[in-house]
Amino acid sequence: MWSLETLAAINAEIETEARRQNLEPYHPSGPEEVEAMESFPFPSLGDIPDDWEETESFWVDHTGWGKASEPALTIDQFRSLLYDHVADNPDDAYAITEEGPFQLVVSALRRVRSDVADTLNS
Repeated sequence: MWSLETLAAINAEIETEARRQNLEPYHPSGPEEVEAMESFPFPSLGDIPDDWEETESFWVDHTGWGKASEPALTIDQFRSLLYDHVADNPDDAYAITEEGPFQLVVSALRRVRSDVADTLNS
């Protein structure tokens, strides 16, 4: 089990590397793309990037060992919820915003207009 300090440090490193690589959240073309997903195509960003806001988050077991009765979503449960979310929110993009050894957080993100972002950041 990793300590909170270790998790925070790892995610800070992920965020630094994602910014260096100019990674952007992943925008699926539609629910059909979600249905065909075999893995997580989402970039790991370590945090919510500037100019984006989180609209929803999903706590997902990424090992494939999780059970439906556990708190974290299984990959199949997540795919089902994501299918509906993409259908209902076609403008949202997705990224891994927190990562641990067994679970991760996939955030649904919406770009904030630059005039709003400037107001929020001042």
